Amino acid sequence: MKFFILRLGFSIALGFIALAMGGVAKAATINLIGPARSVPVGSTFTVSAELKPDEVVINALEGTLEADTDRVVPRATSGANSIITWWVTAPVIQKRGVVFSGIIPGGFQGVFSPYAKEPEPGKMFSVDFEAREPGSVTFSLSKVSLLSHDGKATVLPVTVVPLTVNIIESQGVAPAALLRVSDTTPPSLVAERAEHPMVAGGVKTVVFMGRDTQSGVEYYEVAETRESDAKPGAWKRATSPYILRDQLARHFVAVRAVDSAGNRAMVTLPPSVNLSPFYSVRIWSILVVSGVALLFVFGIRRRIKK
Repeated sequence: MKFFILRLGFSIALGFIALAMGGVAKAATINLIGPARSVPVGSTFTVSAELKPDEVVINALEGTLEADTDRVVPRATSGANSIITWWVTAPVIQKRGVVFSGIIPGGFQGVFSPYAKEPEPGKMFSVDFEAREPGSVTFSLSKVSLLSHDGKATVLPVTVVPLTVNIIESQGVAPAALLRVSDTTPPSLVAERAEHPMVAGGVKTVVFMGRDTQSGVEYYEVAETRESDAKPGAWKRATSPYILRDQLARHFVAVRAVDSAGNRAMVTLPPSVNLSPFYSVRIWSILVVSGVALLFVFGIRRRIKK
C-alpha cells in the first residue's frame, strides 16, 4: 500500500512538473544593434532591429522605436534585407519615434545557415540618427506586438534588449546642418503594388520606402494617371501603404520621395492589366484630331468637284 501511494505521489509530482514546463511560453527577442564606440556630435549613426524567435513562428509584428532624449534626431529609415516582406506601415519617422508594422507570410523561425548550430536573428529594419548633443542615449521599443503563425494570431511574449549610445563632443566633424545645406543627392526609393488580406483590408495598395542619409526624407507623394507622366496637379501627399483609387489597376502609379533639401526621387509603376490602345487619352486625342482633319479634307474635295 505504501509503495502504491509513493508511486501515485511521484506520478502526480511528475505531472505537475511537466505541466509547469509545458506552460512556460517561449519568448522571442528583439535586439537593438548600434555603434560599438562613442559617436561625435554632428555625425550620423545607424540603429538596427533584429528579431530572434525562440522556437516560435512569427507571422506579424509592430512597434515604435524610441530614444529617451532629444540628443538625437531620426533622419532616414531602411527596410533593405528585411525579413518583413509585406509592410503594413513601412518604418516611418513620427513625433513619437519610428513606427513600423509588417507581415511575414509563411512565418519567420530564424535565418538558417549550414554553418550555424541554431537559427540566427533576422534584420527587421534600420534607422539613421543624427547626433546633436553630447550625452548618453538609450534606444528601446514600445507598443511591441508579435503574432504567431498558428492561424489564430496568438499574441507572443517578447523581450526587447535596449541599446545605449554615448555621444561625445565633435572632433573636427562637419556640422550636420552644413551637410544638409549642401545635400544635392536625391533619396533612394522603392515602391511596389500590394494586395494582401492583412494590409488595408485586402484592397489594392502601393507600398513604398525611401532612404536619405543626408537631410532625411521629408514626405512622399503619389499620383494615379492614365499616362506614364504625372501632371503637377495629380500629386497627393501620402504614407505607405497608400490605398489606390483605381482598384482595377488600369492606371499608372507614380510615387515620389522628397528630402528636406528639396531633392526628389520617383518610381512609376505600370498598370497591372493590359490596356486597350483606345484607353489612352493621347491616342483618343490623336484619333479625334485625325477624324476632324479627314472630314475637313473630304468636305473640301466635295466642294471642288461641284
